[in-house]
Amino acid sequence: MVLLWAAERFIRLATLIYRSFGRGGTKAELELLPGDACRVTLKIARPWVFRPGQYAFITVPSVGLWTSHPFSIAWSNNNADEKNQDSEKGYQITPEDILSSSREKTSMSLIIRRRTGFTDKLFEKAERSPSGITTVAALVEGPYGGHASLQSYGTVMIFAGGVGITHQVPFVRDLVAGYASGTLAARK
Repeated sequence: MVLLWAAERFIRLATLIYRSFGRGGTKAELELLPGDACRVTLKIARPWVFRPGQYAFITVPSVGLWTSHPFSIAWSNNNADEKNQDSEKGYQITPEDILSSSREKTSMSLIIRRRTGFTDKLFEKAERSPSGITTVAALVEGPYGGHASLQSYGTVMIFAGGVGITHQVPFVRDLVAGYASGTLAARK
């Protein structure tokens, strides 16, 4: 039993090191949003192929070195997609973006609601910045999940409330991409 625990911890540590170090390291841009929320955009050191439903464990050493929390990934981009960002509306979806949804992504966005502990400290760190945006070093462990696909269902209904929408957005994006390319069973 101890051997399994040690193996699992070793694999998690190896994943954290691989995803977070090299190529300048992983950086997190913290941006205040209305409603006690914060958008965390991770510029990850090593890209991964993003799938809907994935989540990652995030550590921000300047906020809490020994605290690692799981968050759903709301949006993913690669460096080429950065040019499509509009400061007022955020990331814009383009036909190329829809049809190339399986490319490796180098930027992941999370929407985090302010609660207590780690999320409160993260929000306060962004709040202290005069512009409401600050960049900090981060460690990323993952991705995990992302095994479910909604593309084979004829009708899809997705429900979410509040910040829980972050888990559903990638599924909607994937469904739109599938519909645009004609590889999707869902029509409603």
